[in-house]
Amino acid sequence: MKLSKQLMLGLFCLTVNLAPLGAWTQDEAGLEEETDPWPSSPQRLVRITNNLLTVKVHDASVEELVEEIARQSGLTIVWYGTISERITLDFQGLVLDQALARILRNHSFALAFSQAGEGPSTAARPRKLWIIPKGAEGSPPQTAAVNESEQDDLLQDESIELTLLIAALRSEDSWEREEAVEALGEIGGPESAQFLGVALKDEDEDVRQAAIAALAHIGGDRAAQVLAVALEDEDEWFREEAVEALGEIGGDSAIRLLEQALSDEYEGVRDTAEELLEELREDR
Repeated sequence: MKLSKQLMLGLFCLTVNLAPLGAWTQDEAGLEEETDPWPSSPQRLVRITNNLLTVKVHDASVEELVEEIARQSGLTIVWYGTISERITLDFQGLVLDQALARILRNHSFALAFSQAGEGPSTAARPRKLWIIPKGAEGSPPQTAAVNESEQDDLLQDESIELTLLIAALRSEDSWEREEAVEALGEIGGPESAQFLGVALKDEDEDVRQAAIAALAHIGGDRAAQVLAVALEDEDEWFREEAVEALGEIGGDSAIRLLEQALSDEYEGVRDTAEELLEELREDR
């Protein structure tokens, strides 16, 4: 779960060990016209037999299609936004991860695999899927896939989720960015804190305030150091909120930054910093 601060905010590719995509019954770009109308519901189009997926859809909702696949396969899905895209597909007998790669080819996603079992079916199967809809136009879709053992499940899941949340900070939807900020605050740790510095410069006020609250929740020197960005904001009320968060965090880094805030041009920021410094020093 160690990510470089210089990492571009977007999904990076983890090691992908996928076999070449299976053969299609028809070419996507030139499906032959059928005399019978296409069914209108994914429930009538999706079939999983012996762990192989068959799909035949015309102008179907990608979201509904993926949800139906999850229902039949037992796959758990975590959505980070909505997909309005519709899709036309006709294939049969693809393994699940290959099929999902084709269905979600325009979006970022990650797959976690269960441990390979014993007996007739020894192949590891996808068990959890994270999906972030494609962001800014022209942003290339990227895929992450991970094979994991049972004892590493929790660690690996958190690693993938952190990566996806960092990517979600690029979303064009301010609500999705705010949700990602709050989730990073819950995950905690220095890696989450350092990326929340990006949210402190977000154009949306709610996202910036959520970032301050998340950093206060995470606490520690790294969170305090990241809040230094907020002390340079043009909005005096925002600077005051950052000062209050530093008072919650405490510690050497917070005290140093509060001392700097004593010279702020806005009286409210100075007074709040002075009050909090006195409290922190008394606690010591």
